Amino acid sequence: MENSKNYWKTGVIVTLIFLIGYLAGIGTLFSLRYVRERNIPAMRNPAETLTMLSEKLTLNQAQKSAVREIVLQTGRDLFTIREEARPQVRKRLESARDEIAALLNEEQREQFDRLVEERLEPLMDMRKRMPRGRNRMR
Repeated sequence: MENSKNYWKTGVIVTLIFLIGYLAGIGTLFSLRYVRERNIPAMRNPAETLTMLSEKLTLNQAQKSAVREIVLQTGRDLFTIREEARPQVRKRLESARDEIAALLNEEQREQFDRLVEERLEPLMDMRKRMPRGRNRMR
């Protein structure tokens, strides 16, 4: 009876953690899409950003050149920030996975490993399909 209770408790905890992670990922994806669809310059194609600012603000040549450098540098900085944060995010997720696995018996751990694999592979595949760096200004 006690073993069954622990099994359900572990199952609920694992499910909640996966659900939170899944919702966080979906929320991030929709947030990025919303920002892009709202045409916020920092998330757009740098060339389009420069064109839009140039037209709307009637920039002279010196201003265009300065704005171009700012837009390009901002894009590089944001890329660097994302790349620097990626290992921290991965490390924390792995830590959570290890903490959960430490609570489980052998049978539960095997099942947990399968659950992790089933849920992470589709997310990683989706991430590989997302375009990276295609909107760069030369």
